[in-house]
Amino acid sequence: MSELSEQIFIDNVRFAQSGRTLHGIILPAKLERLREVVEEGEITFTMDGCVDRGQTFLELDIHGWLKLVCQRCLEEMSWPIDVHLKAEIVDAGQLVLVESEIFDEDFEQIPAQTEMNVGEFVEDEILLALPFYPKHSEADCGALLQVKSQNENGSAFTVIAGLNLKSSKEL
Repeated sequence: MSELSEQIFIDNVRFAQSGRTLHGIILPAKLERLREVVEEGEITFTMDGCVDRGQTFLELDIHGWLKLVCQRCLEEMSWPIDVHLKAEIVDAGQLVLVESEIFDEDFEQIPAQTEMNVGEFVEDEILLALPFYPKHSEADCGALLQVKSQNENGSAFTVIAGLNLKSSKEL
């Protein structure tokens, strides 16, 4: 398994028709769009080409973890990535079927390309798998734990009211 640090281009139709497989490791810092939203992480991927009932497919499995920033407490959090994609390779003119009722929801369609950038393809799927608003679970979020602690000790207004009572008794 090699690190995907340089760009790898494939003819996706030939890749699928020959039943090839590609394994790799992706470091988010090496991918421009991913490093904008991810602190760090490590991802492995496997891309298999296959032909099924006369149609060419790419199957992509992505696994690993990424460090994201919780949008409630702004602390780092580990986010698991587990993606499986089956994409039919079609001529660009046939991509219109995606919008029609004929399209099968079990797989996506991608255009046939003689120079498909594997890194960008994998990066696209990772970005689609990320949450729009990443946040810890309620049990792990520092911001929620702080609010819960304040509620157990009384609200801020109760504390202020107590201070006012003490200062008026001293007068």
